[in-house]
Amino acid sequence: MATKLTGARSARRVLGVIAGTAAVLLAAVTPADASVTISEFGTPIDNSSPGGITVGPDGNVWFTEVQGGGDGLGSITPDRSSPPTFGNDDYVGTSRLGNVTTGPDGNLWFTVMGSPYIEIGAMTRTGTLIGLWNTGDLNNGTPPDIVAGPDHNLWYTANADSWIGQITTSGVITQFAAGDCGPRGLPVQPGAIAVGPDNNLWYTVTAPANCPALGQMTTSGSVTMYTIPAPATDVAAGPDGNVWFTSASGVGEINPVTGNVSIFNTNAPGTSIAPSPCANDLWFTSGSGSVGKITTSGTESLYSLPTAGSDPDDITGAPGGTVFLTEPNGGGGQIARVVDTASLVPCVILLPDNRFIYPLVTGHQGIKVSWMMQAPGTHGVADASGMNLFGFSPASGLPTPVPIGSFVTFQFNWAGTFPYDDPFDAAAAGGEVKVPIKVAPVPGAPEANVTWASGDAPSGFGFDVQLEVPGSGDWVTWQSGVSSLSAQFGPSDPLWAGPGKYRFRARLRQLTSNAAAGYSAAKSIILS
Repeated sequence: MATKLTGARSARRVLGVIAGTAAVLLAAVTPADASVTISEFGTPIDNSSPGGITVGPDGNVWFTEVQGGGDGLGSITPDRSSPPTFGNDDYVGTSRLGNVTTGPDGNLWFTVMGSPYIEIGAMTRTGTLIGLWNTGDLNNGTPPDIVAGPDHNLWYTANADSWIGQITTSGVITQFAAGDCGPRGLPVQPGAIAVGPDNNLWYTVTAPANCPALGQMTTSGSVTMYTIPAPATDVAAGPDGNVWFTSASGVGEINPVTGNVSIFNTNAPGTSIAPSPCANDLWFTSGSGSVGKITTSGTESLYSLPTAGSDPDDITGAPGGTVFLTEPNGGGGQIARVVDTASLVPCVILLPDNRFIYPLVTGHQGIKVSWMMQAPGTHGVADASGMNLFGFSPASGLPTPVPIGSFVTFQFNWAGTFPYDDPFDAAAAGGEVKVPIKVAPVPGAPEANVTWASGDAPSGFGFDVQLEVPGSGDWVTWQSGVSSLSAQFGPSDPLWAGPGKYRFRARLRQLTSNAAAGYSAAKSIILS
């Protein structure tokens, strides 16, 4: 178990609204494989030096960049099968930008390495600068990090002044001491920051030099320090409920409940880390030109980036199972895209503004859909039809929270339209999974094979199938509450109305409560 050091400095100062615009494990190493494809794309502005990167409120990937002495935010679409498209570079017109995150208000929030003070900025997804707030914290050249917190505020690191800052979406700033460490109890200087699965703030420590530690802070400012084998460079919530970090010793994890630390000796030191989109692993940048993947059990794969010496900086999982990272020294500034086809499934992400990104999923019977949690606080993903197919505890019937960094998966074997939402936030918009019915002609006969499921209905459920006969315009019930997965329709059926176009649709229904999915999209066939 890591040594736990409770920070003695509990002082905080409230600024108000400022006017203004362990155990060491050997990782198994897997050679690079053909399932992983890495592509690089030069940013529209030469020498843009992209740094921080995140999934934005519009579903695109946003990054900070230097552009001709001024800074801005750029964006790129998360396409995985075709070249992505860069958005317009939105000019901020101030000192160097540090990092960026999606805020609880649906705007982009970023840090600015001002002169001489750190600033916090906010911008809409359409590029309108909302404002810049001077924090009063000195800029010492270490890029301040920023993250959306579980309290619906933004949290940032102030390295020189040894503070963790909190800023509301209206600009009220509160600062908390980041804690003490080392033999003399020196104030720590925080670096990267993230929300852990325990809904506390976790941050790396860049100094004192004799204090390799991770800080844990509650939203009320209570600090606990945990010693680790070597100074960490980045931190993130993992899909296994642990907090993961990169360091010169490799990639590590800490259990936020017990404080137990494990280090996996990777081939190269890690610099930044993020959970994979809807998979049981994490991606990390390493050295001057590598990116790696590590499973939650410590199996590692390391891949060389196409451009040697590109110095990968920040990394994020994105919609559609893609991973994006910034390369400040590659080709005058590049964004790299990693596609791992071995683990791709439809992956919907819930962002800090409680918005599902790409919430409409259309697939085949048997499709597996995953949802990744990037929203801090108490959130989940659950069936909204009333059937409680997923997202609820079988024992209590209550919705199940999904910690940040984790994901859940459900397989839809049945035709229908299945709504889902966050059961912990009634105001948040949900989404739908649409599964089609299959209708095919029977060779040599005026009949149709109609298939509405690829697997059995759950116990206590049945299928309803409706059809629309030629010239009618009305739906009539063909099958009601049946357990069969398919049937044939033709002239011998009582609902046969002669040659013409027939339409079919189906749904899953709970037989006692009559809670049901929506009907699937209609499928047509001409029978003669």
